[in-house]
Amino acid sequence: MASVSAGKPTLYGSLTRRGLSTDGVPDITASEGFVVREVTKKSILISCPHENVSTKFLAPYTTFSRIHQKSITCLDISSGGGLGVSTSTDGTMKIWQAANGEIRRLLEGHVYDVNCCRFFPSGLVVLSGGMDAQLKIWSAEDASCVVTFKGHKGGILDTAIVERGRNVLSCSRDGTARLWDCGKSACLGVLADCGSPINGIAVGAADDSVNLGTPENPPSEREIGTEGKILLLAREDKKLQGVGLQSRQPRVKGSEVFTSPSPSSKGKGVGKPQVLKVLQDHPGQQDTSIWLSRFNSMWRVKIEWSRYSPRLGGKGLAADSLQPCSSAGGTVRRE
Repeated sequence: MASVSAGKPTLYGSLTRRGLSTDGVPDITASEGFVVREVTKKSILISCPHENVSTKFLAPYTTFSRIHQKSITCLDISSGGGLGVSTSTDGTMKIWQAANGEIRRLLEGHVYDVNCCRFFPSGLVVLSGGMDAQLKIWSAEDASCVVTFKGHKGGILDTAIVERGRNVLSCSRDGTARLWDCGKSACLGVLADCGSPINGIAVGAADDSVNLGTPENPPSEREIGTEGKILLLAREDKKLQGVGLQSRQPRVKGSEVFTSPSPSSKGKGVGKPQVLKVLQDHPGQQDTSIWLSRFNSMWRVKIEWSRYSPRLGGKGLAADSLQPCSSAGGTVRRE
């Protein structure tokens, strides 16, 4: 294990299990510089007093190893928590019961790999994007594809949903981010064309102190819920860019965090301090530097995953809920 702080040497350490107690709880000690604060059958709390930090590690609550046969590339959980959807390099996209991993639906229609998937807020509809440059909307009830969006010239790498889902967003290897109208199955506009693949996007509300810019043309009446929203782009060229969702303005004034990601960057005047997105330091690569972007700050966290089975993705739920995550080993875990 390691403790990493910006501008300071990395502190490395190890854990040693000395045995088990009579009730099955492991007896664990830490090397110099680290302290084992609490151990249970399912968790361990480690602290680094020198850096005044601590982390609690949780064992998987359940592991579903039969949903996919190869690496899982994306997953999501429905708003009610009852269903999960995931994609894999085995070429499949499946809907399954979150309680027991039972497969409910197989979503077929993309050509080549499916890169991303997510539930609409209703929990009854799924949005997906694939290497075939197509964005698709599916019924979770009967697995039918109800809408297909075409317009990207490269594989779709991530998606986002605006409010209740009348408009959706996508980003692609072609370097563009697009806004779509679900009702008309049409593209409402290219929000960004940055000349570099866009690996991830996230959308959220900004407060009045942020200058999101003014639209050059009146917004379409088909745009629903875009006013006052900011779109973040995680670019392959290592830039985190902010765009006014309605204005289409490529740079958000008043917040350096969206144009120059660094551990010491401090954004100003942007909404509530909630995490919008987890972005890799080198997006699209399996390194272990992760940027956590808040509305009012940004910092980097160094995480050491297993070399042979990296965790590829996860979807956060409420603070007291289980968090599903995926790994290159082809398993889905509830943590």
